[in-house]
Amino acid sequence: MEDPYATEPTFARIEERPDGTVLLSNREPTSDTSRVIKDSPTRAPASEVSAYFLEMDVIRTEAGAGDPNSFAMDLIKAAMGGSTAGFDRLISDTERMEQEARKVKPPPSCEDYHEANLDALAESHAVLEDMKTAILRRDIGELTAIAQQAAALQAKAKALQDLRRSILANAQR
Repeated sequence: MEDPYATEPTFARIEERPDGTVLLSNREPTSDTSRVIKDSPTRAPASEVSAYFLEMDVIRTEAGAGDPNSFAMDLIKAAMGGSTAGFDRLISDTERMEQEARKVKPPPSCEDYHEANLDALAESHAVLEDMKTAILRRDIGELTAIAQQAAALQAKAKALQDLRRSILANAQR
């Protein structure tokens, strides 16, 4: 019988390249200037991994569900009109998700994923705060810089989704 706690020598890694792109891989960094964000063993008991991801899914908010571009435009239009309630709600939701996620004990194979997820939540919080301030100030230069940060954060979120799928697939083997 296979040991459910055995860890294979396979690793998933979220790698940030010098050009700012993010890559999910199971190889060594592609260059000396690449920065490995997280290495994560991709094997754990399926029941632990499934329970962990279910718990994390419960923490996520439904705010912003639907078309993300329409949602973002509605937020920006409201903020340009002086109403920051949408941003305030997102910032509050992000804080809540981060606090609740910090209370979750991930299985060993999900620890690095969990830390990367917490980092992404903290980065999201900062981007939302900066965006709200820049919109209220009508600071186009700052908004341009924030848009680049948001794009990099979106790429990290995609890499985290890919890593999650990899961890879940390996747990089912």
